[in-house]
Amino acid sequence: MLTESSRNPVAAIVEKEAGWLLLSSLLSSMPKQELEDQVFDILSLWATLFSGNPEREIQKNEDLASRICSVWSAAVDALTSFVRCFISPNATNNGILLQPVMVYLSSALSYILLLQRKELPNMKPAIDIFIIRTLMAYRALPDSMAYKSDHTQIIQLCTFPFRDAARCEESSCLRLLLDKRDAWLGPWIPG
Repeated sequence: MLTESSRNPVAAIVEKEAGWLLLSSLLSSMPKQELEDQVFDILSLWATLFSGNPEREIQKNEDLASRICSVWSAAVDALTSFVRCFISPNATNNGILLQPVMVYLSSALSYILLLQRKELPNMKPAIDIFIIRTLMAYRALPDSMAYKSDHTQIIQLCTFPFRDAARCEESSCLRLLLDKRDAWLGPWIPG
């Protein structure tokens, strides 16, 4: 489902989304020991998705842009499951596995920023889901210093509702990253 595509663009997108959701479920439910010998094969599945040109992908299928965004969201959700399954603070292979994960997450961030700049109609719900899943993937990483180079983009993304409150609803992704003990920083409603 993830390596081959249907000729029908709509069917191909639905198949890809289903494939990523299935992979996410498998990574969450199967014992790590059963998957360890295939870890690099699994990790390579994200390479084709996050190595292309997102702008070209959206221009090619602009009417399906929200569906494409859903595929990216499902892929990031599967990446989060991969991180939770294989990357832990005391694992010996963290560096080998963490480097490609960081490349994929960094690409996802650039895709999000591109989508926000384009302001495509009817895309906000799909982009919001993509943003939240990407932030959850970053949060699943054992060490926040691993994505130190992405901190600026993450802060820019999380504070967008406060910088441009007129274009946003009354919620913020910033809550996901803040510690609950920092609740005194509220109110959460922009403006």
